[in-house]
Amino acid sequence: MSARDALRVRNDVVLVLVVVVALSFDFTNGFHDTGNAMATSIATKALSPRVAVALSGVLNLVGAFLSLAVAATIASGLVDTNLVTLTVVAAGLAGGIIWNLLTWLLGIPSSSSHALIGGVIGVTFGSGITLLLKYAAHFPAALSFFWIITALVLCALIGIVFGVYPAWKAARLDPVEALRYE
Repeated sequence: MSARDALRVRNDVVLVLVVVVALSFDFTNGFHDTGNAMATSIATKALSPRVAVALSGVLNLVGAFLSLAVAATIASGLVDTNLVTLTVVAAGLAGGIIWNLLTWLLGIPSSSSHALIGGVIGVTFGSGITLLLKYAAHFPAALSFFWIITALVLCALIGIVFGVYPAWKAARLDPVEALRYE
């Protein structure tokens, strides 16, 4: 077996691994998003749990064939596609799976698409690739990355100020004192 044949076999094994990891991500995406998508239908008794889960499964499968929005987002310049290898894709998918499982176990609602994009960006950044964003040397790409990080930080701060803090204050009010604010 020549070196070229060994490399080809190695790439085939990595490709099979990527397909298995991608199917695993799709599975975690399905059960992760089913709870978010069907909670209202089940809680209001509009659908039985069995029908709601079956409907969600069918719609997730149909959606995989109808929409390529996540792939288009990644391919449109979020990362340099010339630098994304099968190994980077497998590691990004694994990061998305870990995030999906962690947020599911902790009961935190989150987006599987964002987990996938974050996994690919994190792996690209963590693997030491100097061109994290496509044309990172150009100012607009670096500026867009800055705004992505700024939006993440601002969302967390706004959530704390307008959601967590008022709830914490309301929980500590005496009922008689709370009536004074009405």
